[in-house]
Amino acid sequence: MSDKGSVFQKGGGGTNFEQLVQTAFITTLIIRGNVPSIDTAHLTEVAMQVTNRGYETDDFMAIAKSTIGEHRILVQVKHDISFTADNVKFQEVIDAFWKDYNNTSIFDKTRDKLLVVKNGLTKDERNHLKSLFNWATTHSSETDFILEVNRIKGKKKRLDVFRKVIKIANANIAVSDKELWEFLKCIDVLEYDFSNEASIDKTYFLNLIKICRRKDSTATEKEIWDSIFAYVGTLNPNGGSVGIEDLKDKDFFNHFDNTQLHPFLKAVEKLKSDSKEILRPIKTSIGTGENEFKLPRTQAKENILEALSQNQITVVTGKPGVGKSAEIKEILQKDFQNASVFVFRADQFNESTLANVFSSQGVNETIQDIFSCISLIPQKIVFIDSLEKLLESDPECAFKQLLALLAEHPEIKIITSSRKYAIDLITLKFGIDKNDIGIIDIPTLNQEELKLVAERFPQLSGVLKNDKVKKLLQSPKYLDFSILAIGKSNDNYANVSITGFKDELWNSLVVDATNTKNGLPIKREEAFKEIAVVSFP
Repeated sequence: MSDKGSVFQKGGGGTNFEQLVQTAFITTLIIRGNVPSIDTAHLTEVAMQVTNRGYETDDFMAIAKSTIGEHRILVQVKHDISFTADNVKFQEVIDAFWKDYNNTSIFDKTRDKLLVVKNGLTKDERNHLKSLFNWATTHSSETDFILEVNRIKGKKKRLDVFRKVIKIANANIAVSDKELWEFLKCIDVLEYDFSNEASIDKTYFLNLIKICRRKDSTATEKEIWDSIFAYVGTLNPNGGSVGIEDLKDKDFFNHFDNTQLHPFLKAVEKLKSDSKEILRPIKTSIGTGENEFKLPRTQAKENILEALSQNQITVVTGKPGVGKSAEIKEILQKDFQNASVFVFRADQFNESTLANVFSSQGVNETIQDIFSCISLIPQKIVFIDSLEKLLESDPECAFKQLLALLAEHPEIKIITSSRKYAIDLITLKFGIDKNDIGIIDIPTLNQEELKLVAERFPQLSGVLKNDKVKKLLQSPKYLDFSILAIGKSNDNYANVSITGFKDELWNSLVVDATNTKNGLPIKREEAFKEIAVVSFP
């Protein structure tokens, strides 16, 4: 985007929105906070108007360090930008990104990032645009990436736009699928609402400053923020660069005491660790080891993403064993890998207060303060598994308090799994208007999906032709059980009755006294009963 003019010509002092975003990054630098889009990397330097360093991307650059080394994050701040092929701003952004990306002397494709920051994304941009960048990162090859994107019309349309604009940036020479995929792996788009009168993001940063403020400081959090904002204004015309040592003689720096942040950061790490443990046993595939197979349930995933983009609360429902939690887990890992995600079991909210929910996990900080500690990470999601388990709880339990909190924090998204029969009861019990939530039903497997399974697991061909048990096998969980059971038996279950089939699965997978490691037979029995008895009586 640069014509290699002076730094001041290129910066022009910066727009108010740009300066607010830079202020947020400088604040994060002061507290040694993490940066968006790079896991566990903490900010070490912020440089304004970096065309004097040879970059085309000219708004600012953040430098961060992680366990694998140093990362450079080139940032273009555009209050309003349309990600379309005919949008001049977008063409300029991609042209600058493409030039920097291909300049190996200043950009490491394996570590560095290219960020577009916008005041607010549309629902379509959240659903389709961000997915392109997330999917590029999580797919192991360009073939897998292109194949999955092409299944969804909205995402394919976005990808086609990038093909066109990158071709223009590449001297009107079309790029290959691999070149496109590798470029998109380095890009992300973020939204902050700093320009809004009642800015949620600014509120988080003000609360962050309040948490870190020295006890003897007489300045308010707003006065400290305004001082940092004014300082950033002096950096922009001169293309200034600052690290933590450069800030220590500034008045606003002396208002911070980062030791006060430590318990909050420990709380974040504890919740993240607990979240991983809850997600860990949820299988997202059938089969085991080299024979694992992920069902391409594209439409179900797309429906969930659409609901998340349009609603603060999304409920994923369906019969037991149909894959509700599995679909949510995969979406969180693939489409929200850079978001702040905390996971809970529904029964954890069967407490009198939210404070008790957190204290039972060894966390004494509020969720608002916890999210403030990671203010620069804009997406905030809470996943609550098996919501039906709250049917026996008190109507005024901690979950009711969580709903009240959500009303004050529309930026926090809730996604939950629930059995279908429980939704009306849950909404009635906790006073939730069903018109205000997204409800996505995960269907049982259809014939095309079962055909894919049969091709991947030929040993299932006999049982899949057995009309007596075919209904059971429309559940991914039962398919998984069947693969394991057939692997231990010489029977293909082609003629077994439904009762006999259940007995065979029971004997093969549950009553397996030869394997008692970590109490597995008991755990299998509980899991099997959960599905077999409730879902398919």
